[in-house]
Amino acid sequence: MISWRGTPTALACLGACTPSISTGFFLHNELARGQFPVAGESIHLQSITVPLFVVGTETDHVAPWRSVYKMRALTRSADYTFLLTSGGHNAGIVSGPVHPRRRHRLMTWHDATTVLSPEQWLEAAELRATSWWPSWQQWLRIHSSMPQVAPPAIGAPGEVMPCSAMRPVITSAKNDGARTLLRVSNAILPALSMSVMSLCAAADTPPAQITGLHDAVLGEYSPLSGNAELARRLLSPLSAAQIPELLAHAGKGLSEQPINLAQEKFAVYVPAQAPARGYALLVFVPPWSDARLPPGWAAVLDRYGVIFVSAARSGNDVTPLGRRAPLAIGCCI
Repeated sequence: MISWRGTPTALACLGACTPSISTGFFLHNELARGQFPVAGESIHLQSITVPLFVVGTETDHVAPWRSVYKMRALTRSADYTFLLTSGGHNAGIVSGPVHPRRRHRLMTWHDATTVLSPEQWLEAAELRATSWWPSWQQWLRIHSSMPQVAPPAIGAPGEVMPCSAMRPVITSAKNDGARTLLRVSNAILPALSMSVMSLCAAADTPPAQITGLHDAVLGEYSPLSGNAELARRLLSPLSAAQIPELLAHAGKGLSEQPINLAQEKFAVYVPAQAPARGYALLVFVPPWSDARLPPGWAAVLDRYGVIFVSAARSGNDVTPLGRRAPLAIGCCI
């Protein structure tokens, strides 16, 4: 939980959202009144009629459970469950069945109008001396569709999953002018607190000039790695739309790119033998700060014809939006 709390997320742009949230949500309570606008239209909570599972925590000082409980009167769900668990807004939520001394209360309404006071609910709700997770899992099983056929595992032996045909260029620092054309997916997800690997297919002429492990620099930016595009993909629509407004108000503008590729270093490993069905590309976002190939990986990459790329200074100590995401996407250029 400590690592999770220290991880920058989409809420890192909270400063851009603050004027709207503090004024609309907190000061004027516009969401509860049906007056909070999104994309020019007001949100009306009373229009919500789908099944709801609402969770509060006993000692939450940010969202006191009695305030969370008011959602019952603000919506019109005829299948409504309110659950109150021990703990606060961090430990109360992330404490699973392995944690001792957990308890929770819950009650389900099967009509859209019955409302109890918080004190009446405390008296009537069922008390369970366990983590709230099993109750949540049971609710999901009841409200989920029948099990579907599982998709094949990505990266299964002998299989290469097709990707979209985006053609990037990697220029080796040890072999000037040597270029490798790859086909890669147009969606590389950054890691937030742990290493993440993104695997997709490649199908092009094998790079005879470059094999083995190399240091590399990139010559082009991806259209997906710019600040505006990263904000659009990784932040909420409201947060992404408010960033330019906040910067303009401060007399500043959003820079085109968050990183300078000419100053970035990448480790690239190319298998010695070109696979008959084309290369795959593995973009590795490591937890450490240097660009290196982990021990024992070369044999696996050779076996399956996978090109490995990893950026320096993209570990857990840097921000996802500022470095990890644009560097991961930059590996595909």
